[in-house]
Order: sequence, then C-alpha cells, then structure tokens
Amino acid sequence: MVSDNGIKGRAAWVKSGFAQGIILINQIAFANDTEWAIQGGYLKSYYEQLEKQLNCLTDLVREGLNKLESKCFSALLTYDVFQRDTVQALIDAKVTSITDFDWLKHPKHYCNVEDFYQ
Repeated sequence: MVSDNGIKGRAAWVKSGFAQGIILINQIAFANDTEWAIQGGYLKSYYEQLEKQLNCLTDLVREGLNKLESKCFSALLTYDVFQRDTVQALIDAKVTSITDFDWLKHPKHYCNVEDFYQ
C-alpha cells in the first residue's frame, strides 16, 4: 500500500508495481496532495516531503534494480523531479489558493480519437 510505512513504504510500493499504474496513482496523489498543501498553507513542508521521496527512490536505484524496475523508476523519477520543481515554483510565486496554479504547465496526456481509430 502506498501509505504504509510513510515515504519508505512508497519507495517499496513503487518497486513492486507496474509502471502505468504507478504513474497514474502518482499523478492523482500529487494533485490531491498539492491541493491539500496549498489550501492548508503547507507548501514548504510538502516540498520537504517530496525531497525525502526522491531521496528514498534514489537510494533504491543505488541498491540495484532489475530491467523492469529500472524503466518504472525512470518514469517515476522524472515525474517526481517535475513535481518537486512545480511545488518550488508555487512557493516562489507565493501561491495561496488552488486557483493560482498554472495548469497550462502541467503535463497532459490525451488521446486523439480520430487518430486512434484509423
């Protein structure tokens, strides 16, 4: 479970899951946690948590990963760095409301239905 054993539990959970599901859960958790941090005024504390999460993942990478785990971690670390940098930008911009978030810079995934069925 993602929340078991805090940040270290998250790192272990990532190692046991499949990449697409992990990225999906990670994005949902980031949106939820960022909103919570903005509304509660906890952005600096949240930034520190994101740093700890990156450190835990980095430690697992140093311990060694199999090929599948390596691919999964590569994608997750990319998102985690982006998320940490996004939260730092929110801190720098002194964001205090979720309506201040610049959603245009958030990575988006979409399916062009016309191309999909051709």
